[in-house]
Amino acid sequence: MNLVLKIPIGFKYLKWLALTALSAASAGAGTLTFSVSGTFDGAAPTTTYTAPNEAWSLTFQVANPPLAGPGVGGFQTTYNNISYILNGASVSTTGVNLDITSNGVVNAVDVFLDTGSTQLVVYTFVSIYSGSNTNPTLIPSNYATQNGELLAGTAANFATLSTLDITGGSAVPEPKSGLLAFTGLAVVGLLNIRLRRRMAQRT
Repeated sequence: MNLVLKIPIGFKYLKWLALTALSAASAGAGTLTFSVSGTFDGAAPTTTYTAPNEAWSLTFQVANPPLAGPGVGGFQTTYNNISYILNGASVSTTGVNLDITSNGVVNAVDVFLDTGSTQLVVYTFVSIYSGSNTNPTLIPSNYATQNGELLAGTAANFATLSTLDITGGSAVPEPKSGLLAFTGLAVVGLLNIRLRRRMAQRT
């Protein structure tokens, strides 16, 4: 009787252990946050996204390694969790695409703020990724910027521009994450074995 009662408790514990280990391992997946800010110059047009002499800031997140599609001198991927602030007010955006260029001459991050041609472009001195254009890995760092612009019908130039800060998890899971994943899978396998034994005992 006692043995029968202990088996369900053991199953519940093993199930909890497996879910905890796999969840912790998944948390080690790479997601990077891009942050950049600046001020438009006095000649910037007044649009939804731009205004003369006004401050702006942009943050968004990208998976790392990114799911790379074909691009010109680089690759195209997608972003999420974007926040674009102009003069202290949040501006709604509808875009999801991001072009990252590194062709030996130009290093640029091109964020499409809408589904049309509105793009915020930031130029860096060095490439922000390693590997090929079909299999890139983004490199977290604080990148000095050369210049940039926001294209919304006409170009709006920046009077000031911060560094491009890329922060967050590494593309390579930490050793403990790999161990947790292995533990989770091992426990799942043990659960399956015990479940089969119980089914066999009932038949």
